[in-house]
Amino acid sequence: MSTRRYSAVVLATLTVVEAAGSLEARELTYRSWVPPRDVFNTRTLPAVFEQVGGGTKGSITFKLISGGALLDARATVPGVKDGLADAGLGIAPCMPNLLPATNLISSTRVWGSDVVAATGAGK
Repeated sequence: MSTRRYSAVVLATLTVVEAAGSLEARELTYRSWVPPRDVFNTRTLPAVFEQVGGGTKGSITFKLISGGALLDARATVPGVKDGLADAGLGIAPCMPNLLPATNLISSTRVWGSDVVAATGAGK
């Protein structure tokens, strides 16, 4: 798993934890549309959940529902907004109208050390 992908998951999860604030112990539901046996669900998310649990002294725990059982990729962001899940994996380029600021960051990133060549490659 790339550091970038792991960092994005940690950031999204911590955003949810921050929103939970100083609430009493709480189990948050994380909906993942990724297949249950994917490394994202078997290694990455459990590591994130463990870090959050440690950082909150166990007051925040997570229940993972994977494989798109309740929310598929396109329904995750609206589902979190509507309270069907506390958190989930949303990919900005897949839903630019729902995450315009995040999508702007993703779409303007220049890959490679040669900016001119990388910009031309993206056209």
